[in-house]
Amino acid sequence: MHAGKWVGMPNLNEAWKYETENFIWNINVSSSGELVAVGSWDAHIHLLDRKGTSLWKYKTGDYVASVGISRDGDVIIGASYDKFLYGLNRTGKLLFKFKADAYVRGAAISASGERIAAATWNGTVHMLDKKGEQLWKVDIGTNPLSIAVAFDGGVIVGCSDKSVRFLDAAGKEAWKFDTGSAVLSVAAAPRAGIMAAGSTDTHIYLMDQNGKLLWKYRTGGVVRGVSLSENGEYLVATSHDRYLYFFEKSGKLLWISKIAPEIWTLSTSGMCDAIAIGCRDRSVRLLENKEMVKLQLESARAVISAAEEEGADVSEPYKLLKKAETASESEKMEEALMLAGRAKTSADGILEEKLRDELNKKLAAFEKKIGEIKEARKSPARVEWAMQRARKLLEAGKLKKALESARKSDAVLEGMPAEETPKPKKPVKPPVEPETPAKPAEDKRKAQLEADLNNATAEISEIERAGADAGEAEALLEKASGAIGRGDYDVASEFIQSARKQAQSVIKHKTDASNRISEAEAAVIDAGKAGADISELSTNLKMAKDSMEAGEFELASDYANQVSTAAKDAKEKAEAAMAPGKEPAKAPAGGDSAPKCPNCGKKVKPQWKSCPFCRTRLK
Repeated sequence: MHAGKWVGMPNLNEAWKYETENFIWNINVSSSGELVAVGSWDAHIHLLDRKGTSLWKYKTGDYVASVGISRDGDVIIGASYDKFLYGLNRTGKLLFKFKADAYVRGAAISASGERIAAATWNGTVHMLDKKGEQLWKVDIGTNPLSIAVAFDGGVIVGCSDKSVRFLDAAGKEAWKFDTGSAVLSVAAAPRAGIMAAGSTDTHIYLMDQNGKLLWKYRTGGVVRGVSLSENGEYLVATSHDRYLYFFEKSGKLLWISKIAPEIWTLSTSGMCDAIAIGCRDRSVRLLENKEMVKLQLESARAVISAAEEEGADVSEPYKLLKKAETASESEKMEEALMLAGRAKTSADGILEEKLRDELNKKLAAFEKKIGEIKEARKSPARVEWAMQRARKLLEAGKLKKALESARKSDAVLEGMPAEETPKPKKPVKPPVEPETPAKPAEDKRKAQLEADLNNATAEISEIERAGADAGEAEALLEKASGAIGRGDYDVASEFIQSARKQAQSVIKHKTDASNRISEAEAAVIDAGKAGADISELSTNLKMAKDSMEAGEFELASDYANQVSTAAKDAKEKAEAAMAPGKEPAKAPAGGDSAPKCPNCGKKVKPQWKSCPFCRTRLK
């Protein structure tokens, strides 16, 4: 596990909140952060602007499980359980409607909008062009749960069999990486070979384009969402522990933030300055990540300083930096980010030009020296080696290291000692002050928390022996232990309480889901015996079982309830049709009189107190 440092919890500014008529399944933010696409169980694809205003919503035939949006916002896609993938333009006009072989579980679009991927419950991955025409399709042999298009046109797929799979631009599987459980979320940086995955094993994974693990980090719960900045330098993730995590590419945890509503999905803008979250309470919220301004300003300052040390003229990027700082002080976040980015880009270009110019001069000097040595009929091997080493580093894209190597070699060849990078001086440690004796009240609080921690650990062990996955609760207890060690007793107490609640909730939901699936299986068997067509019922039942296997117990219960209701209706219709001398009942004039849920529109029975599909209270 990557060792992350516990850091502060910034107060993220909630810019707005938008509510849909049902559960939010997936969201996607455009690169600029100006548009937010939303997929909901209300069967609609929603498009919102930066202020949270609804621009339009498009009705599909069933739940919308996944959405995507191109960098320029001109193409919006939505994957629905009506087995169609929809392509829409910025105004909500239908561009194409692609028929898939099963429920479309995931959809993704490249930054350019030229390549569109869709994954179905049957294990099929489709690749389409921007017109919705199929380029290829492959069967990956397992159920895909999430999908993203990589910068090179390939596809990264998170699967129920614990794997992350990468298909190249032609659809061939290039590599496979195994996590500890089902992978609910994947992301790919549009401009870099960096990919991320979030698993029900409670870990966040970061990989390179070849599937090599760069690092992993354990959270306090099932990881529901991961999102990368365009350049792959930053990662945002969310877990069932209700925290948002913000990392650098190196794996350094920059901050975490506690979020009150349960987050189901998330997406970020290209700069990670806007973080959109989809919550269990049917809301979409946009959080402004002001920390990005600080990070961009620091990054720009560092590059400008490096260019200045090389003797380059940095007047232009310095002017941009000062404007960015002024905008930041005035709380103009978007303007500050734009100016800081321009300052860094300008300084990067100036620094690279300066370094490349000096390196070319060094290489030319090596060439001249080789000629002089050969004229003196001596071996130029040392100079040739120095030149080749510098060129190989340059070819590998390591300009700074190539110049550093050339400088050292030049110094040695001139008979001078090689320049060495001065080692940073160790900071002088302040005199150690005598420890203040702990107060009796603090000692008592610590002892009580340690006892609570031990009791909670024992309780969770019992739950695990009962067959439930208590990984989230265990992770919370680890955080509680760390908080006790730091003397942060209020935080420790909160983690212990959360761990106990989480563990009890897991076993309750697992037991409930198992019972619902058993009831659904029996109902499907009865419907089959009555002569009903149970092909679609069996497919939906498999979805319930797959959700159960993935650790999505509440979702499994929802699917199972839906199957039970549909199976009973199918049985009644089949028995009515088979009854001798009796015609099938006809619907009364004026339409279908069967009561429906006022929230999701599904058929319900008069005696039901709540809707089994969306859990809306009926009585």
